[in-house]
Amino acid sequence: MKPLLASLCLAVGACSVAVPMDYPPEVDGTPSKTLNAVKMQGAQARFERLKSLAGSWAAVGTSTLPNPDPQLVYRVTAGGSAVLETSFPGSEQEMVTLYHLDGDELMLTHYCAAGNQPTMRAKPGPLDRIEWEFAGATHLASIEDGHMHDGVVEIFDEDHFTGTWCYWEGGLETENVVFEMERIAPDSDD
Repeated sequence: MKPLLASLCLAVGACSVAVPMDYPPEVDGTPSKTLNAVKMQGAQARFERLKSLAGSWAAVGTSTLPNPDPQLVYRVTAGGSAVLETSFPGSEQEMVTLYHLDGDELMLTHYCAAGNQPTMRAKPGPLDRIEWEFAGATHLASIEDGHMHDGVVEIFDEDHFTGTWCYWEGGLETENVVFEMERIAPDSDD
């Protein structure tokens, strides 16, 4: 896959990126389990946090996309049971990612311009930092073929979040794309 297309492939998860975790201090070298439990959130709470992204977003700051005006649009759909993300709406590279619950797990399926559909599962973690890990894909002949593999979404406040996504090819991470996003319009249903 060409680097430009790989840069444009969006999904939401963790790629060999060191992002500090805001966990409580250790006591005698052991993390505080009680305080960590407060930071850890269930799939339903994290799904509700994703719903709060409903609206339109534009890339700012340190985004690493070649497109000078990338945008994302989030919409809550299916009776509130799914969040639909449209990346690069109206462009030749338009893609969608669908977020939903599967029992007590938060999942996504990314419908990529690369022609495959990776599925990712959220790892347990804090409410405002969702790490995604590859769980499989359709229309992917081999794990060696190019695909979005994992990522991280960090929500800072109601108007700012960052997505870092990893593209894999040949069984290795080949590209890391950062989306630093700022809200430009709330969901029209608000």
